[in-house]
Amino acid sequence: MLKGGKVVRSGRVDDLKVAPQQTSTIRLDLGETCQCTEWLLNVSYKLKNREGLLPAGHTVAKDQLTLNPYKAPSMDLKTWKQPISKPRLQPYKITTPIT
Repeated sequence: MLKGGKVVRSGRVDDLKVAPQQTSTIRLDLGETCQCTEWLLNVSYKLKNREGLLPAGHTVAKDQLTLNPYKAPSMDLKTWKQPISKPRLQPYKITTPIT
């Protein structure tokens, strides 16, 4: 389990009884979380026994589940202040008599 991108907890379910192509619901004790940052749960499914050319422990599936999504900071420009402009100098007009 990741909090703000850092691993804070880990665990393992050893006896997951789900047939191929089936679904199941399990309860995980994730402990306390907060809404203060992003929380993710990384899960992976590994073979218990060797199957053909795949050794025991080979990862056959993995996913990352979002428990509390990342909240991007506001992009409002409320704190932006208009820069102080310096007074412009008046241009000089130079004229020459036509001769």
